[in-house]
Amino acid sequence: MNTIGTFGAAAAVSSTGMFVERSLAVRATAMGVDAEKLSASDKHVASLAGYDWALVTYAAAYLLAARAGGGSIRAEPYILIRSISTDPETHRP
Repeated sequence: MNTIGTFGAAAAVSSTGMFVERSLAVRATAMGVDAEKLSASDKHVASLAGYDWALVTYAAAYLLAARAGGGSIRAEPYILIRSISTDPETHRP
């Protein structure tokens, strides 16, 4: 289980870097300069666009994985209500 989590974390880090690098390259091409010659504000805007792509991609992957696993994406109000309504000393309703 930990190995799968580690592989997932490594994939997330490398793909986030890829998205940010790609956004910087696209911004530089659109402005007609090299990526190293972008101003700090242009680099910031391009980096945010890369992080936005990463967030959207991770959200889509999460939704697909939740559906493929047969689970439903919803809260369980019974569990929340039961945990709130228990007596803290006896742990009973």
